[in-house]
Amino acid sequence: MGSKSIRDHLKSAITQHKDAIVSPVRVNTAGCLDQCEHGPVAVIYPQNIWYGNIRAEDCARIVSETILKGIVLEDLKISSDCLNNSQCPHRRPS
Repeated sequence: MGSKSIRDHLKSAITQHKDAIVSPVRVNTAGCLDQCEHGPVAVIYPQNIWYGNIRAEDCARIVSETILKGIVLEDLKISSDCLNNSQCPHRRPS
């Protein structure tokens, strides 16, 4: 499933929970944010939570757990050790 589909699922999940969301939420289209090996990727601001390898079935959980409750989904979180690290074990060889 491609990143456009993931974006659409996230937007749908946001819409379904719009009455419970108190802070502004925006779902943007972006490139891989230099984390292509972890794609599709989402970043939750201002908490700076990076999620990777997101699937459609993760989108509702991202909204209900992270956006609404502030819970970090450890199974989706990209380790800070991997972000922008040329030695990350997930990085594809050049």
